[in-house]
Amino acid sequence: MGAHNRYWSVDNVYAQQNGGKYNFVMAPLVAVPNDTSFWYDLMKNATSWGLKMYEQDWLNVETLLSNDLAEDLSLGERWLTEMGNAAEFNNITIQYCMSLPRHGLMSTQIPVVTQARASEDYHVQEDQWKIGVSSMFAYALGLAPSKDTFWTTTVQNGNPKYPKKQELWPALQTVVATLSMGPVGPGDMIGATNKDLLMRCCNMEGLILKPSRPATAMDLQIIKAAFPDFNGPDGQVWTSLSEIYGDKTTQFGILLAANMSKPYKLRAYQTEFPYQFYDSIVFPYNKPQAAMPFNGKYPLNLNGCTSDQFCLFYLSPIIIV
Repeated sequence: MGAHNRYWSVDNVYAQQNGGKYNFVMAPLVAVPNDTSFWYDLMKNATSWGLKMYEQDWLNVETLLSNDLAEDLSLGERWLTEMGNAAEFNNITIQYCMSLPRHGLMSTQIPVVTQARASEDYHVQEDQWKIGVSSMFAYALGLAPSKDTFWTTTVQNGNPKYPKKQELWPALQTVVATLSMGPVGPGDMIGATNKDLLMRCCNMEGLILKPSRPATAMDLQIIKAAFPDFNGPDGQVWTSLSEIYGDKTTQFGILLAANMSKPYKLRAYQTEFPYQFYDSIVFPYNKPQAAMPFNGKYPLNLNGCTSDQFCLFYLSPIIIV
């Protein structure tokens, strides 16, 4: 079971200032735990009801609203390290959320921090799924990027907070979450989940069929975004790899293209895949029988790769035995 926590309020019942037993450093709007025993007690108590993953959210708010975290050189380190040590002692992993780069860097010293949000909050907004660039930073720090929750159906009536919202691209949301390497967390109302769509992410036991590294934006996409006159794909083009381990490691490629405004012919050497993919076979996910060669002679035509009808390809290098 996973549990979500926002920032610590100044009126939280754990603080000595409010009659509790633990030391907190108080700011006008937030409080920072500064007590090793607090984290050990919190994590130990949570294991009694099945906690396996603790999500510390609102890290940016907690940090930016506390002057003490800016003035005390060791308070921030103690805060995150004590949280991590207590989680590790109780066999709990941690997800960071709304984290700043400093939190991500600190996570390299805290092994139980295994994942971090790489997206904005999910409010059924158009661009929230675009995590191809932010996932690069998370993965470089050894973290699995998290895309946040999503709807698997377009219309979910009865939500008073978002009465007119629609999820236009539930299939794209699902594939992005699956390829992120992070959690796949549908946020549908009861009875509104598209089971057939959601179960494409995992096997019947619920094991997520994730790649060996998260899908991240190609250099061509980033250069095109920075220099519009550059001959690159105008949209989102991400790549990933799946590795099968045995006597010899075998790699298979994954390429996702979406939100493209015009077609683009992609050459094998441009994909940033290992050299063995320069002569490979490409399988469209929705029509695998239409396999095609992908090499120096035959480029991959990224055509019609919109947000609604995204393009997803699986690549297999040609193996000579």
